[in-house]
Amino acid sequence: MTTSPWDHLAAQLFGQAAADTALAYAHGQRCLTVVHGDPETPDDDAALSLLRDGLYHLAVLAGGSRAQLVRIVGTNDTTTWWWAGSEQISADELVERAAHIAKACARSWWRIDDNPA
Repeated sequence: MTTSPWDHLAAQLFGQAAADTALAYAHGQRCLTVVHGDPETPDDDAALSLLRDGLYHLAVLAGGSRAQLVRIVGTNDTTTWWWAGSEQISADELVERAAHIAKACARSWWRIDDNPA
């Protein structure tokens, strides 16, 4: 089987993504991924907006304990929120709280997962 330069580039990028994820986990960061799809109706858009607002409020509250929302990564169909904990609240607890917010906002087809893969 022959490979193109694009195959090589993709392998490098996916390898780097896996390395970045491993490094984030090694530093105590945790994530929540929501597969929400493209909003197709006003109700879909409202649910996604409610989710974002809820997680931003969680980030503001977490900031008072020096925990933080580290980064947001996503596409039009999927969003992953990365959290770093503190002495007062762990990243695992932040992800658990974020998952609770996501479940409250979720449309029936959304998938919510704390696995970055």
